[in-house]
Amino acid sequence: MKEQLYSILSEKYSDYEIAKIRYAVICVLSESSKFLFMLLIFSLMGRTKEFLVALIVLLSIRNFTGGIHLNHYISCLCFSIGFLALIFLFASAFRIPEPMQALVMEIGIVLVYWIEPISSDRRPEPSKKQKFNYKIIACFVLLFYICLFLFTEKLPYQNLIFWVIFFQIMQLCTAKIIKVRRKRHETL
Repeated sequence: MKEQLYSILSEKYSDYEIAKIRYAVICVLSESSKFLFMLLIFSLMGRTKEFLVALIVLLSIRNFTGGIHLNHYISCLCFSIGFLALIFLFASAFRIPEPMQALVMEIGIVLVYWIEPISSDRRPEPSKKQKFNYKIIACFVLLFYICLFLFTEKLPYQNLIFWVIFFQIMQLCTAKIIKVRRKRHETL
């Protein structure tokens, strides 16, 4: 089956293009299965809506900032579940006053602009222009959330959205520290 598929694809695509297609298919299957597994877990916990809101907010930022990337499917899945569970725990336990939320998110914009996007080691490093564009988009996404917070009287899930943004920014800072230490270790 694998050989037949390769034979069909190799008639139209180069080995490099086939490798890119294979990578894309693996990514889609991997991310889809993680999504379904997490949806099942959080649905069993009665957190379906919270999971979907958190995921939408997280993806709207993480796609442009990156963060911690793990090398194995299971470690990534466990980290993602733990990350979201931590967000749900903080959103349930700690309600931050809205002006403080806006201030923290403004600081977050500065951090996101200062820290370059952290991509996976498995992917090619984005160019300086791409990194700059990602930073600008991420800052505008955060600015959008700040405006939403400031100009919406009763925003459903506002506290959850705040904690998603807060922990994503903390994850970005952590990923940057890991990357700097890794580079320093490689040069020794």
